[in-house]
Amino acid sequence: MPKKILAVDDEASLRELLKRAFSSSDYHVTLASGAEEARALMTANIYDLLITDLILADGAGTELVEFSARRHGATKSIMISGAIDPWVMPLFVEKYKLEGFFAKPFRIDALLAKVKELLG
Repeated sequence: MPKKILAVDDEASLRELLKRAFSSSDYHVTLASGAEEARALMTANIYDLLITDLILADGAGTELVEFSARRHGATKSIMISGAIDPWVMPLFVEKYKLEGFFAKPFRIDALLAKVKELLG
């Protein structure tokens, strides 16, 4: 059974990039455009990995990480953001127990390598 990934970003262009990047992978990727949609998906499904933007139009990626941890403690999380300074990233990683943090713009091959490291 393929590993399930939920990718959340309010930018359509980034969702499209993630869709294309994972299209030839063995992962099943579900895309969400915001926090409300992501919470509904996480309520109905269990994901192996959550990839979320930090700042969403209708919430924060940190809220989704916490929601995921409460519902399914085994779900790994990666945060992406163009809104914070690089020196702050390790603080987010530690506080929210993230498996990764990528600053926008990021290299898609680096993200794919991290996902492969986490999920196999």
